[in-house]
Amino acid sequence: AANPNHQTSGFSTDCALCHKASDPDWQAGNLGPNFDHAATAFPLTGKHQAVACTSCHLNSQYGGTPTDCFTCHWSRSQDDVWGLQIGQSCGDCHSPTAWDANIQWGHGQPPASYPLQGSHATQTCLTCHPNHQAQGTANTCDGCHHTDYQQAANPNHQTSGFSTDCALCHKASDPDWQAGNLGPSFDHAATAFPLTGAHRSVDCSGCHQGGRYSGTPTDCYTCHWVRTQDDVWRLQIGAQCDQCHNTTAWPTNVQWNHTDPPASYALEGIHATETCLSCHPNHQAQGTAPECWGCHASAYNTATDPNHVQLGFDHDCSRCHQARDPDWQRAVFDHGFYVLYSPHNRLACLECHASGYQNMPRGTCQRSCHDKWKDHKKPRPCYDCHNTHRWGDADD
Repeated sequence: AANPNHQTSGFSTDCALCHKASDPDWQAGNLGPNFDHAATAFPLTGKHQAVACTSCHLNSQYGGTPTDCFTCHWSRSQDDVWGLQIGQSCGDCHSPTAWDANIQWGHGQPPASYPLQGSHATQTCLTCHPNHQAQGTANTCDGCHHTDYQQAANPNHQTSGFSTDCALCHKASDPDWQAGNLGPSFDHAATAFPLTGAHRSVDCSGCHQGGRYSGTPTDCYTCHWVRTQDDVWRLQIGAQCDQCHNTTAWPTNVQWNHTDPPASYALEGIHATETCLSCHPNHQAQGTAPECWGCHASAYNTATDPNHVQLGFDHDCSRCHQARDPDWQRAVFDHGFYVLYSPHNRLACLECHASGYQNMPRGTCQRSCHDKWKDHKKPRPCYDCHNTHRWGDADD
């Protein structure tokens, strides 16, 4: 037999594998396109069924033809464009159905062990592995996307000093590179400075001046004084903003009391209802007088009932007025130096002080007050007959 040569092809001497006794002649052996390969130890399936016999049986050598994928698809033909970088067990991923299709392998499996998400899953292999170079491919974002980092313009990642850890803003599951979560929806909680309160509504450029994101100060003083001079009191109350303010709102919810340093001056009565500028015009806190006269000299000078200036009242307002009084008119004069007994303590001040408050005699009755003595039989000191409890109780 020459076509094929049974001896050189190593055919079995079991003729019944190809010939049948019922064949009309010896040449009717079933070898060729219609040869029933299922009768051999290597049944043909899928794409193998359409391959020419000589593709596998080189030099018409039928005996000893290898049956493993590796020998035919690599040792003989180098079919693997990846050069065995993914492995040598072809059957782990490929099937006879089609060499390039229906591949049973996921990027999350070894040797890659790198699941593809988002836009990564839609890219071709050569996008990340040019020239079919699988080994040595970087598994960090910057390793592949450093050019994107350098070319980013809105914002400019390099001049802004952005970290090369892309995952701070971008996610592998994002549908594209532009879906980076930077802007009004940027999750600032992922940074070292989570935004709270009013900070959440501030435009990025309010803190990141000049589009500079790295090195942005996180202390209140630098942003609210060095940069913007937000303190109308010009640091007179201190430079530790957070001792009084919080992020809920800068001008409100201030956690400071007038008894705290540097004021250390308790506000009582009507003082507690006044605006700061009533005592500190032009927001001048330092140098404010702590004594009454320092603030109330004008009230003293313009007082008419009684006239403080004419009567020579003491400049120590607390002799009559108290800080806790609800208003300036609520004076309480202590007449203890000359105790008033009934009915004296029911008289209006001017009934005794009609001529003023200075040089008032003490201890003796005065004709200016008690001038009825002229009707008496003889003038005598009032207290010889009268007492301070009741004028009519005269001792005859």
